[in-house]
Amino acid sequence: MSNVTEKDLLLALLSLDAYHQGYERGIEHDKLQIGAAKRTGISEIRTDSAEYQDGFFAVSYDTEYGEVLSIRGTDFFTGEKARDILKGWVIGAGVVNDNVLHAANFLEQVQTDNEQGSVILTGHSLGGGLAGLMSYLFGNEAIIFDPMPYLLAADEIKKAFEDTPEKIEIYRATSDDLLVNSIADSRLESHQLAVEIYKRSLSPIPDEYFDSNILPLFIYNADGWFLSGEALDSLFGFLGRNNADYPWVQALGLTGKSANRNAGSAVDLHGPGIKVLQLYSDLHGHSEKWLPIHNELYSALFSSAVAANVLPEGKANRNFFREGYGSGTLITTLAYSTIEGTTGLVFGNTGAKALFDDANQLGQLVTADKLSDALTDQVDDLTKVIVQFAGQMALQKVDYTGNALTPEQGILQLSAGGAARETAALTRRCAA
Repeated sequence: MSNVTEKDLLLALLSLDAYHQGYERGIEHDKLQIGAAKRTGISEIRTDSAEYQDGFFAVSYDTEYGEVLSIRGTDFFTGEKARDILKGWVIGAGVVNDNVLHAANFLEQVQTDNEQGSVILTGHSLGGGLAGLMSYLFGNEAIIFDPMPYLLAADEIKKAFEDTPEKIEIYRATSDDLLVNSIADSRLESHQLAVEIYKRSLSPIPDEYFDSNILPLFIYNADGWFLSGEALDSLFGFLGRNNADYPWVQALGLTGKSANRNAGSAVDLHGPGIKVLQLYSDLHGHSEKWLPIHNELYSALFSSAVAANVLPEGKANRNFFREGYGSGTLITTLAYSTIEGTTGLVFGNTGAKALFDDANQLGQLVTADKLSDALTDQVDDLTKVIVQFAGQMALQKVDYTGNALTPEQGILQLSAGGAARETAALTRRCAA
């Protein structure tokens, strides 16, 4: 049985939403409430601010679990906006820079404004790594998704803090060589940054720690999820992202790296939206039912052709979908549709329900060997139709409550002895 909780699902959704708040949003949904979570603040977004220049962005929400701070992950890969790579990814390799201080500053600000207790941290990818690092340094609870490595950065901060100015000057005095002086200057800069980071601690850390340069123990207070085979699982495994050093990062779903990679690339599997959908499926006990069509379902979700059938590229409003409407946007809209009830809907509340209702039924038909010979060869096409219908429900922001057509039940219906014929007729109608 899955140990995914409603809290995990909400924080995964808020880690996704950080990409669509603030500046240069992926989707311009303009929502200040995501389900029951209400946005309470964002980090500095002025283009001349240090946060913007360094590619840092975070947003806070008031939720039923308390105040949540979500840090955005990698947003750009090329050109001058590749700052997420140049000033973010390097943290995973142990380089400590101003982005760590930005995260600590915003955490301090949110904590100061919060009267309910300690702030919960979340984020995806780069954002997940920064959230995990803040949790590790300051003890806040964190639930993170596909996080970049951050323990090397934590070690570097600790070493830099303990590398006192006195020690650095002793080293500098060993030689008047330019290289020695340059190294000493760099060490001093690192020490000063480490002191500034720790001074943002919300515990707070007593002054005597700064006087003696003896730090309190790091605290493990993070939990997290990843999909086997996703980019950081593969690319950064050598940094200890997904081994015994990070036991709190658990695998989602019922499949491993090989099965997942058969259906999608490492980058596909790394996306924040697919995490939300898999968490939703695991939470509600769907995953085992559609396991027989796992490859077909994931392949359809990651298919640009399927997305184009939901909304042709030329018809996508780029003022709303910044990068057009592709498979990633299809998955994102479906992820938002996991919101229950009628409050704070972004892309309705029907798409995800329809998706897994249909996937469950098709998976059960495959397991029970109840498909006709003709339809057995069409499982891939049937799955694409399922995803297209669910995508339409999300794109049209359908609210199923009070809808006599019961769109949340999808387009497949099991019936004694007639499931195959009904399914075949439906496929022809949807394809027409």
